[in-house]
Amino acid sequence: MPPVRHRLNLRRSCRRARQYLGGRCTAFTAQVGVDNSQGTRGSVRFSVKSGEQVLAASPVLRNADPAHPLTARLDGVRYLDLVVDNGGDGNGNDHADWGEARLTC
Repeated sequence: MPPVRHRLNLRRSCRRARQYLGGRCTAFTAQVGVDNSQGTRGSVRFSVKSGEQVLAASPVLRNADPAHPLTARLDGVRYLDLVVDNGGDGNGNDHADWGEARLTC
């Protein structure tokens, strides 16, 4: 049977979201960026983690930047953490979008 792909869009202003996977998934992909409702403001860095292990990370992205593709291998991962950090200039206007987020399980 081919892998099942779960597709969703996530808008996060919180720092971390955790999802239990139980080792059943093999990949996570998303198009990440600062939400366009923020005008010219906002800067964020995206990370996909399992606990403290970084599986994938973006550079600091600003509102004018295009969406950045993010891909992480998840073989054996029990807990998936989607993390948003400010771009080093405080968290004002740091509305982060995880567009076309997909888990392959």
